[in-house]
Amino acid sequence: GIYIIQGTPAYSANVMAAVIQRSGRWSYVVTRHDNSACTLEFSDGGRRAGYSEFSIEDARIAGLLVGKNAHSWRNYPRNMLFARAMSNGARWFCPGAFGGVTPYTPEELGEPAAGPKPGREPDPEVDSPYHKTEDYKDEAASHTGWIAAIEYE
Repeated sequence: GIYIIQGTPAYSANVMAAVIQRSGRWSYVVTRHDNSACTLEFSDGGRRAGYSEFSIEDARIAGLLVGKNAHSWRNYPRNMLFARAMSNGARWFCPGAFGGVTPYTPEELGEPAAGPKPGREPDPEVDSPYHKTEDYKDEAASHTGWIAAIEYE
């Protein structure tokens, strides 16, 4: 989903992925995704734009493995690594897909991590970053329009 945190829009990694894939210009491919790291290769107009990788070591250095989101990193490291690799790649390689609004995830703005709550088993239909783009076409289109409306108000 999209959240407003202290006046700043924050996007789930799934929404970022859907907006990028739906854009018709930018895309990404998962080249590595395990409990240690996630690497995404981004393309712009069919040409490689670059890679975004986020590792458990990056999370440790950034202090993300302690504090209010530590349970998410401990219980769902693949989801958290994907979210960080996606948000970094979206900012670095696909800023136009978000209408000039810098995309952040809620946890990057200091909010609790989105996704499964502690003690709940993950639901692949809800918690997976690999939903088919077709599943989000209407949602991504409405978010892109909403972002454009913010940009021009």
